[in-house]
Amino acid sequence: MGKEQVNTRLPADIFQQFEEYRESRDIGKAEAARRLIAAGLDNGDLRDNLQDEREERIRLEERVHNLERERDQLEEDLEEAEQEAQQWQARYNESQGKLKVHHSEDADGVADRIRGLLFG
Repeated sequence: MGKEQVNTRLPADIFQQFEEYRESRDIGKAEAARRLIAAGLDNGDLRDNLQDEREERIRLEERVHNLERERDQLEEDLEEAEQEAQQWQARYNESQGKLKVHHSEDADGVADRIRGLLFG
């Protein structure tokens, strides 16, 4: 694959920064331009990646928020179910108590009737 040439004119202040970059690394203009273009392109990819990560973070934060709302609703439903279970348990215990009283009354009544029949 052949190499393509790129030419550009720069404002004086940017050219000065370019020259400082080039001199600090002791490289020629062509190599400095290649490195800076490559770094700029890499940074472009980095910006794209950062944007993708921001969008993903927003989606995840929204998902977390929805899951927290769902958890809160489930906790409320569980609390209501536990209260209902306690009410049904109380009704059950009450009915068991009434049955015991009813059976004890029946037992006393039967015993009295048998005594009456036997001892007259």
